[in-house]
Amino acid sequence: MTPPHDADARRAVAPVICYPVETLPVPDMALYGRARETLTKVDEVTVAPRDASCFTVPAGHFFRITSVEGPQVGDLNLWAQDDLSERFYSGKTRALHGTHITTGQRMWSSFPTLRPMATLTHDTLDWYGMDAFGGSVHDVIGTRCDPYTNQLLSGGQYHHCCHSNLIRALADHQGMSYAEAEPFVHDVLNVFMCTGFTRDTGQYFMKASPVRPGDYLEFFAEIDLLGALSACPGGDCSAKHSSDVAACYPLLVEVFAPAKGALDGCKARPPTATTAATGAKGSRIAPGQTFQMDINPPRSVRRGIIAHQLLGKAAFSAISTISPKDFSRSSAGSASPVCRWSLTVSTASARRLWRAARV
Repeated sequence: MTPPHDADARRAVAPVICYPVETLPVPDMALYGRARETLTKVDEVTVAPRDASCFTVPAGHFFRITSVEGPQVGDLNLWAQDDLSERFYSGKTRALHGTHITTGQRMWSSFPTLRPMATLTHDTLDWYGMDAFGGSVHDVIGTRCDPYTNQLLSGGQYHHCCHSNLIRALADHQGMSYAEAEPFVHDVLNVFMCTGFTRDTGQYFMKASPVRPGDYLEFFAEIDLLGALSACPGGDCSAKHSSDVAACYPLLVEVFAPAKGALDGCKARPPTATTAATGAKGSRIAPGQTFQMDINPPRSVRRGIIAHQLLGKAAFSAISTISPKDFSRSSAGSASPVCRWSLTVSTASARRLWRAARV
């Protein structure tokens, strides 16, 4: 195809940053730095090679992911501990901070909350910057290695991909089936992974991670967190993943508590207050309101099970039993049960109930 006469002029148009961050709330890194000097370790989890484990971090605590035996990358998922539908939003984090994140930047949560989940407080690989290939570490580009793409590209079956590892870890931790857990596994922060886009084709690439034993990435938990970390089967991701070929090593997750009073003056950011154009028109369930939610199969039976995980025990004032009147007849004439839950909303649960009511 012949280019238009003004092709060069069109290419020469200067780019504009989509999301200028000058007005983005800035974390108090000086306060976090002082708090770091008072830390006491309260928990640790060792993640086995080609496997994943869950961990919890109370708001106001720090957690650290450390390379302990050899160069190893990890795939990190984060959820709000009391609401699995609020999860790490890698795409929006990328739009706000760039393709790779480091000290002073944040992991943001999904809509409708869009708030900081964790702030990066220390990165021993921040010296790496961006190399001559356009590569850098701790990316929010890649989604995670998974058995579906592996099957698509190679025809092989491999079930120690990070996606599968994260499903098993979450299912075991939450008491879910794998089928119930899988929808909650999401795009990751690739901890220690060195990645970028090729200059000529724009393809996602990986190269040997510069991480070495003793290197770590540290976070401050802005809210109560549930995390899951997979020690990627690609090891340092210098050659391939989704196989047992690479040398793999464990990763260490440590949780630290600051001294009492060390974070005085630190305020959690509330959920972003807005509504989407979904027909809700800003209507939310108020604290203290009694609310009824109907769960109709086949679409919502599984979502109803998941809703119990989202809402938590404290949200329920009563659960009515299913009676004959709770059955309706579909257009095809078959009986279709309707489970009606009666709920009284606490302040802490109002947002979660509002979201769950829309399933």
